[in-house]
Amino acid sequence: MSHTRMPMAGQPVRLKRHIQRITMAGLLLTALLVGLATLLPMDRQLRLETEQRSEFDTRLLAQIADHLLERLESNAAHISSRSELRNALARYNRGESDLAELQAFSIPRLQDALAHTPEVAALVRLDARGQAVVNLLGDIPAALWPLPPATATTPVLSAPLQLRGQHVLLIGMPILSREGQRLGTDIAAFSLGQLSQRLTAVPLHPATHSHLIHLASGRVMHVQRETAGLSEAPADCPLRALLEDARGRQSTLSAHPAGPGQRQLAFVAPLAEHPDWAVGLLAERDRLYAGARHNLLWPLLGILLLTIGGGAVTLLAIRPLSRRLTAQAQSLELAASVFDCSNEGVVLMDTRQRVIAINPAGCRLTGHDASSIVGQPLDSLVAPEDPELHSASLWARAAYNGHWRGEVPIRRADGSTFHAWLSLAAVFDEERNPRHFAAVFADISAQKAEAERIHQMAYYDRLTGLPNRALAQDRLQQALRKARRSGHPLAVLFLDLDRFKPVNDTFGHAVGDRLLQAVAQRLSDGLRSSDTVARLGGDEFLLILEDVAGAEAAGQLADNLLAALQEPFRIDGHDLQIGASIGIALYPDDGEDAAHLARSADTAMYQAKEAGRNRYAFHARQPQPAGVT
Repeated sequence: MSHTRMPMAGQPVRLKRHIQRITMAGLLLTALLVGLATLLPMDRQLRLETEQRSEFDTRLLAQIADHLLERLESNAAHISSRSELRNALARYNRGESDLAELQAFSIPRLQDALAHTPEVAALVRLDARGQAVVNLLGDIPAALWPLPPATATTPVLSAPLQLRGQHVLLIGMPILSREGQRLGTDIAAFSLGQLSQRLTAVPLHPATHSHLIHLASGRVMHVQRETAGLSEAPADCPLRALLEDARGRQSTLSAHPAGPGQRQLAFVAPLAEHPDWAVGLLAERDRLYAGARHNLLWPLLGILLLTIGGGAVTLLAIRPLSRRLTAQAQSLELAASVFDCSNEGVVLMDTRQRVIAINPAGCRLTGHDASSIVGQPLDSLVAPEDPELHSASLWARAAYNGHWRGEVPIRRADGSTFHAWLSLAAVFDEERNPRHFAAVFADISAQKAEAERIHQMAYYDRLTGLPNRALAQDRLQQALRKARRSGHPLAVLFLDLDRFKPVNDTFGHAVGDRLLQAVAQRLSDGLRSSDTVARLGGDEFLLILEDVAGAEAAGQLADNLLAALQEPFRIDGHDLQIGASIGIALYPDDGEDAAHLARSADTAMYQAKEAGRNRYAFHARQPQPAGVT
């Protein structure tokens, strides 16, 4: 009998153990599925955000490199455009002076110009036959000269190369007469030290290495973060394999697997204004994603603890209800720790978008107490000037698609606002009806401010605050499109100051700079808000007058500007008297595109100077002195 009872007595125990094993297996399987469903999307999202940060860094570096190359071209153009040096070279080309006279006249003036451009490591000036007539600061081998074509009017940039132990960029700048004829060429060697310093000044992820790429030649230069210098990248650098894909692209080539075993990620951003150049980032994949894996530690720990708590609740279901409630409260507290430890603001809402919870990071970012936010709609955190968040379409899209992401202004408790990146998600019930909404936001004010600073450096003159040559070209193109659509006239004025150089020579460049600032202010005061005044460099300004009534109105405005500039300028206790010569070109009579209009205005300005200065001249018309309209 004992043999027949023992199995019967052991069945409940075995069944209990079997149920326990099934329960634990079910809990472990559920934990595994929940972990995969939660951590995999979070891992993908964190990796995507990491890659997006690297893409942003690449575009930022490209904007910095683009701006500095533009500045080097502007410096080269400023050296080549000095009228007295061009005239001396023209006389030499015509045989009216010999080489010694040309060098005696040109070298001191070029040295004065180079004193204000310390980036120039060497300069060679060629005559119209391509023969070197002036050599300053060192020799540049002729084999390295980037010679522009005979008909070219724009500079030619070489690939980065080494010259006397330092990396330089050679710029071949055509020297043109007022009529646009080729007088010669300046070959200027610019040091790339400042470029590498600016690139290393951008804070990057420690796993990334920045590179400067010359697409046309295939040269890849590694930007050394420790020494802020440049070095030739190894022949097996993974970025070299991506150069063909990068050529001709306008957008960033992002997160491209590279290197042996594809253990690296490559980001390449071509320069907008210099399509032969690009900036590349090479990142070690494991180190780049290490931060993302670290951020998954808390969710993983929460899932593990929730699984243990759930198993304990299931296995102890026959225990008193108080113990079960206590275990559930502990489990909920563990889940809330993930919510509380997030560094980004997290807001939970009901179906009417009213806040039911906000985490400590959200309170810290907004300066609000949780008690003042709970029960209020999310719109109370959003600045009222944002029209999109005050429309039902945003919530409708979130309810339909399950998510919405975008940039919004967030209001702090003190009334100030900051730019934030908002991710909105809907939580659905079994019938896919929105039951709750969740919003996650992060402060991106620093990134916005940096982008604005880069834009200011790229498009505005640092001394006067006026639009620079690049922005003036863009506004002139926009004004031309508007004039073509409306049929209204457009006037372009090229203004060059008279007697500015004696001020610089007599009182110094500091007084000259403040004089240029005062001139810029008077020019701005004399124009309408719809007009544009830009500084092209030195003492040259370009004015764009939209919807002008005609040639008479343009002449009247030029006369008013001349009168304003004749009034003395009080600078550092000195009364400075200068004048100006203005050339006027009208659309469409004097040109139908930006280049022709600018050249016509430049030619008219020289006509005004030759007629005696302090006057204006229309293109191909008789110059008018100040006071005559």
